[in-house]
Amino acid sequence: MPFPSKVKKEALVRSRRCCCICHEFAGLYTNVHHIVPEAEGGPNDLGNAIVLCLRCHGEVGHYNVRHPIGNKYSPEEQRRHRDEWWKWCKKNPAAPLPKDPIPVSPGIINLGKGEWKARSPIKIYNKTDEVYYQIVVKIVIDAPTILTRHIGIDLTEIRSTPELEVDSGAFTVSTDVLRVDGTDEAGNKAIFLWLASLNPRSACTLILTNKSPYIPPASEQPKAFVSVCSFEREPGSVLQSDGKVAISFKPPENITVASITPLMKRTD
Repeated sequence: MPFPSKVKKEALVRSRRCCCICHEFAGLYTNVHHIVPEAEGGPNDLGNAIVLCLRCHGEVGHYNVRHPIGNKYSPEEQRRHRDEWWKWCKKNPAAPLPKDPIPVSPGIINLGKGEWKARSPIKIYNKTDEVYYQIVVKIVIDAPTILTRHIGIDLTEIRSTPELEVDSGAFTVSTDVLRVDGTDEAGNKAIFLWLASLNPRSACTLILTNKSPYIPPASEQPKAFVSVCSFEREPGSVLQSDGKVAISFKPPENITVASITPLMKRTD
């Protein structure tokens, strides 16, 4: 029997969708593994859960005691790896992940005090020698009075012609940078930025602007938390109709969508 949905989500959030052993960001390719197998009486609770990438999951779960090679991961070792990684994630909620191939900076944006409003660059960088596809960056607004529609996101360069369609629950887009406003699984106000691709050793820079009419007191410091939540190593499905080309995009988690906007450089 798999873990309950609530336990699985909590483990993924605590791990920032990284493997608790090798610390690689795994995104969609994560497994929530039973430290003590169910067949041996292991419970389906958070204390028995560890998030692993596909490679480490294979090494942990398929060790052959009759033909041992190397050293098996013990339950005690798995728990220590998990606890130390969860402690790091809790202490560094917005820090770049140590082995993330696509870092985003900054991880925390102060949205301004008093009459001063934020205007901050966000840089999404591919530090590897391979192309990455369908990169999703999540911006969570940590301020009850600031709505996602109050946050402007502008590109520093023109990327493509904006055209947008909706196809059977997934979004079909012919722009290569897309903004989706809504509410995430935890009920947080969030903006999801989707990039069709990012070339090796290259960056995409955006400008975040706080346009909220609300002026917080000097004692209040509203923030936005920025992080990469998924990416692919293979391009998405390419669709074509009447000379138009589009790529199918599916959100990385269950979100309530408020608006969808292809991004372009501002001309005013």
